[in-house]
Amino acid sequence: MNPWFVILVAGIGSYAMRICMTLTDRLTLPPRLEASAEMVAPAAFAALAAASLTPLVVSATGLSAAAPVVLAVVAAVAGTAGTGKPYVAMLAGMPTYWVAAALM
Repeated sequence: MNPWFVILVAGIGSYAMRICMTLTDRLTLPPRLEASAEMVAPAAFAALAAASLTPLVVSATGLSAAAPVVLAVVAAVAGTAGTGKPYVAMLAGMPTYWVAAALM
């Protein structure tokens, strides 16, 4: 494949993705999809936490290495459940992870 063709296609694709954001301002989502879109960030963080916990739990040093992640997940769930705001998952979970990882 010709490198210039790949560069041209990538440029057109990049431009199309940027321009579609301005064209979709008039597009409205159904209420059910709009409500579920708010939970994308907590679900993504939960998936990242689960993916990082799996190798730690399977390994021999699982419990001590998994503790910061578990504490961060607990803080994120508690913060989100207490406030009902999805962004609190990151605001509570990440600092908890950093502090727990530094102390352990």
